[in-house]
Amino acid sequence: MLSDYSNITVFFDASPEGLSVLARSGELACVQNSHLIGVTSMRHESGVPEESFSRGDAIIEVIKKHQLATASKLLELHHGIQDISDKLGVQAELRVIPSTEDNKNAIQHALYSDLVIFNYPSMSGLPEGMTINSFISYSGLPIIVVPDSWLGEGIGKRVTIAWNGSRQAWRAVSDSLGLLISAEEVQLLIVDAHHSQGLHGEDPGADMAAYLARHGVRVDLVNVESDRREVADVIIEHTTAHASDLLVIGAWSRPRLSELILGGTTNSLLKDVRLPLFISR
Repeated sequence: MLSDYSNITVFFDASPEGLSVLARSGELACVQNSHLIGVTSMRHESGVPEESFSRGDAIIEVIKKHQLATASKLLELHHGIQDISDKLGVQAELRVIPSTEDNKNAIQHALYSDLVIFNYPSMSGLPEGMTINSFISYSGLPIIVVPDSWLGEGIGKRVTIAWNGSRQAWRAVSDSLGLLISAEEVQLLIVDAHHSQGLHGEDPGADMAAYLARHGVRVDLVNVESDRREVADVIIEHTTAHASDLLVIGAWSRPRLSELILGGTTNSLLKDVRLPLFISR
């Protein structure tokens, strides 16, 4: 099914990293003609130690101080969303997660979206304790993880698909199809095809390449050998050499367990993430 990103959610806050991922999400929403939903978690912030000893009227002053700080923060976030909307001409809105909500309830704010974006490892605007594993496990939504250190100009112009013929990889391709169609260049990368011939068939990657081409994707098929190196290292080397600005990868779950397991290669990529990752389960 063709992916339609009518609604894109981005988690962000007022930090430089948070505003950066908001801007990048706005640019993607503009390209995809999407409605942008900015979500932030109002994390509980403890006051200075002296405030804990306040009594009487002093307590009221402490409460007013924190209320003003919260209002100021929300106003700053609202201005951030409004600036993106005015600059790029996208429809955008701000949603706030109260500090009293647990992680599962917090994810409800993103459920009515087609794609969710957040930065990494800061994960600005997400509730405390939220992880990539838990977010995808609870929501089932495809995500784009943007590295805090990434300095690329855009997301999704030059895309690499880490293809291994599995159901999880196929789901990631299906969920990212809207991005693949609009990309200027897509490379279907297969590492060590001979190790899983049962998944690839006689001509590794040919069927998927043909499928993508029929959808109008400008795709090149690339088969490489790892030569006993880590697959994640081979993928990073390829994406770096080809100046990719998005890597599409699949994730999967263990039977009988609700915890999402990203897999060895995906976890390795996250430990040293160098470009935006599109992850789907």
